[in-house]
Amino acid sequence: MGFGLIGILIAIAIIAYMMVGAGGQGGVVQQAQTAKQNAAETRVAIDTQQIAVLVAQHHLQNDEYPESPADLGMENHPTFKDAWGRTFRFELIQPTPRDTPAFYVISDGEDGLPDTADDERRQVTLPY
Repeated sequence: MGFGLIGILIAIAIIAYMMVGAGGQGGVVQQAQTAKQNAAETRVAIDTQQIAVLVAQHHLQNDEYPESPADLGMENHPTFKDAWGRTFRFELIQPTPRDTPAFYVISDGEDGLPDTADDERRQVTLPY
């Protein structure tokens, strides 16, 4: 005894519902892709805040800002990597006396080259 035409049509309908979704909600595949993107963005946001703490601690301990991730021991750290597995760069923003110190956390983007169109820059204010 086989599935029959009705059984096959029901299976196709279920698969289509899972792929496309109902009412513009997006299917399971779209929701998984969105969740993956959100997770990646959250990881980068957490990493940038951790880098901010490291930069601030370095400043407190050494009375100077670090010049590169190597000054913080980040180059071989398993975290603090961009989406392509490369260590983030950072660039300090020279504050005026009234400004809160800040810096940019920079990913060199997919091409891995600095200062190109696909670079991603996030401005981060130091916590202290």
